[in-house]
Amino acid sequence: MNATATAVTTAQTAVTVDLDTRLALSLAGMNVLLGRHLTDVEPVEITAPARPVEGNRILTRAAEQIIRRGWHQGGYEGMGGQVCALAAIDRVAVNGPDRSAATRLLMDRIEQIHGRRYGSIHAWNDDRETTEQDVLGLLY
Repeated sequence: MNATATAVTTAQTAVTVDLDTRLALSLAGMNVLLGRHLTDVEPVEITAPARPVEGNRILTRAAEQIIRRGWHQGGYEGMGGQVCALAAIDRVAVNGPDRSAATRLLMDRIEQIHGRRYGSIHAWNDDRETTEQDVLGLLY
């Protein structure tokens, strides 16, 4: 496929223009139509959320761990292998960034639902008012 095109000017003179030039002209035309000029645009730093998709996957798998093993309150792991929310996350997170993304996401969910920030996932999991259904509901 040929990357050039023939453009016709108002004087009906054929001009050969390559793809890069066509794209640059299109961009310039759009900027004029939108009232923008490339020299007037300041760069903007864009930051993506910290691995939200992987954080969700980790939390879902952590909920499945609790369903399989049982939920534990009052410590990290029970004598029969039951796990608290954080222990369940630790069992399924394959690396530090995944674990961090999942724990941040869970802490945000806890604050949204309860209207306050707990000091840690342990503090929320071990709160006498927290139930297994509360834990599973925020992990899913």
